[in-house]
Amino acid sequence: MARTVGWLLGVLFAAVVSATPAFAVDRIYWSGLGNDKISFANLDGSGGGGDLYTGAATVSEPLGLAIDVAAGRIYWTNDGAPHISFAYLDGSGGGDLNTSGATTNPLAGIAVWPAGGRVYWGNSPDKVSFANLDGSGGGDLNTTGATTNRPSGVAIDPAAGKIYWSNDAANKISFANLDGSGSGGDLNTGVATVSNPLGVAIDTAAGKIFWANDGAAKISFANLDGSGGGDLDTTGTTVYEPEGVAVDHAAGRVYWANYSSTTISYANLDNTGGGGDLATTGATVNGPAFPVLLRAPSGTAAPTISGGSTPGSLLTCSAGTWADPLSAFVFQSPAAYAYQWSMNGADIAGASANSYTAGADGSYSCRVTASNQAGSTAQTSAPFAVTTPPTPGPSAPAKANFSGSPSVIKVDRKRRFRFSFGAEPALSGTAVFRSVKKVRIARKRAVTLARTSFTTPAAGKVTLRMRLSKTSFRILRLNHTIRTRVTVTLKNSAGLTSTASRVVALRAPRR
Repeated sequence: MARTVGWLLGVLFAAVVSATPAFAVDRIYWSGLGNDKISFANLDGSGGGGDLYTGAATVSEPLGLAIDVAAGRIYWTNDGAPHISFAYLDGSGGGDLNTSGATTNPLAGIAVWPAGGRVYWGNSPDKVSFANLDGSGGGDLNTTGATTNRPSGVAIDPAAGKIYWSNDAANKISFANLDGSGSGGDLNTGVATVSNPLGVAIDTAAGKIFWANDGAAKISFANLDGSGGGDLDTTGTTVYEPEGVAVDHAAGRVYWANYSSTTISYANLDNTGGGGDLATTGATVNGPAFPVLLRAPSGTAAPTISGGSTPGSLLTCSAGTWADPLSAFVFQSPAAYAYQWSMNGADIAGASANSYTAGADGSYSCRVTASNQAGSTAQTSAPFAVTTPPTPGPSAPAKANFSGSPSVIKVDRKRRFRFSFGAEPALSGTAVFRSVKKVRIARKRAVTLARTSFTTPAAGKVTLRMRLSKTSFRILRLNHTIRTRVTVTLKNSAGLTSTASRVVALRAPRR
């Protein structure tokens, strides 16, 4: 039997609250259309079910469900009353949301978008509406271009900027832009069954949208790219007036509620059947609809450390990245983060903030534990090295580079000549020219012809402007050319020296 029904969805939550897990177990919730209750059971099949205390909230033929993990709230639509209501997951009661300005006549599926600060739902006969989570009212969404004929379930895809819904009275899956600009349309569902569809859920990882067919006892799907779809193999499980779906991509399952058989059922997401009915011991199951999953956080990328790499540096740890498949009605975003720093594999006592000043050399890591009402999960960063830089010691200067220097150097009539070479900057040194064999009027094998001291310029090129003594000049003129070895000694600021030498020829000027 076709019902004005709805589905939930939410998207990434941005707020971080200092909450601790309320019951620390993965759960599945559903609305009790036949008993005006919101009920739950353990997702692992162990039962552990119960009915949520809803306090002053309206519960009149509840349909669509959605969870705001950060706020600790579960929202629902009331098919029997024009209200959007909520209760706290910790069982402390609830209330009704201010929906002034929005259509509520009557209500079906619902989707929550904490990051966008809104909750969305479908109305009979032809409206998709929203309200602000801060209680400031709402309005109706522009759905121009799309079919809106008893929209019975909504799901949002914030990354794509779209909202999808099932049309109970038109047998279509439709969509529009979330920003209110319309640009709507109807999705190509190919050979998939679309018979009084009640509730949609988006598997963004697979690029598919799923829905329950109240009029055909089938769970169906279509590709978001418009290339068609098909029906899910539900062999081994119950499909009887299904209302609402939830897609657990990580676990490889699709869940739905069977209104007339009072069961919550599932099948394999890979279309291989393998289904069954979930144990709901302890919970009321009377006309169940629109199941949603609450799971502990699941990490998708480890935290990273940034900061300096020397002792005394402030290190900062990111929160890491966590799964948030709200569009699939699986709610597992973190509600709180806890930090723990370690050095060389051992936890540092008291280092429990997202930043830490590294006081010593070592390998640092940070562990981030994300928690919500269903439990906690930890991710650890890659090691981050902090080391004291070595004290710079004296280093020997490079040797002089004689490439490009002439092998014959002319001395002018004023006894002057030039000699160039390359050297490391900021070095001092001396250059000594000595003959390499006996010369006339000299009995010594080596005669010092010239000597000078210098400091290298910033460019690292040294050009020595030298002048022979009168005695050396007379010797040179007598010999005309003297082969001489120039020895360059370089010294750095630490006093370390290195030497280099080259044989060149000094040539006297013509008479």
